Amino acid sequence: MREGPRVQRFTRSVIPNEERVQYEALFDAATGLPQWALLLDRTEVALARAQRVNCKVAVCVLDDVQTASGEPPNVEHFVATLRSKLRSDDTIGRVADQTFVVVCNDIERDKDAGMVAERLLENTDIVCRIGVVQSRGGEDASTLLTTAIQQAMRTTPAS
Repeated sequence: MREGPRVQRFTRSVIPNEERVQYEALFDAATGLPQWALLLDRTEVALARAQRVNCKVAVCVLDDVQTASGEPPNVEHFVATLRSKLRSDDTIGRVADQTFVVVCNDIERDKDAGMVAERLLENTDIVCRIGVVQSRGGEDASTLLTTAIQQAMRTTPAS
């Protein structure tokens, strides 16, 4: 049975909407950064790789991000600054309006995770709460991300 013109038009109009919904479920609409579901997946991949090559994964959460004057930062500029301070295989995500997550692969020494967090805010006018968690082996992505977010929420804003 052939589809009529109305069914074909309807099908064409629905598919782009489905793709858009799927995109919005995985990526932040304003920045194009991964959101929670995609961050979970990328963190799981990073943890599996870390186990294979005998290294660690660090998760840095930047919460309540604002400029020193108390204003929200220009998000595009802030994200570009973060990207410039990370390696190409690290992941930056946005899980809330002013909350960003960085997943760093191939962390070899315990102090490296803290150094990454310091580097993220170096030479910026950004003030935020920071949580840094490093994998120890055996954690799942959800636990690692959630622990870093909880840690950030308990800290005093840093610049």
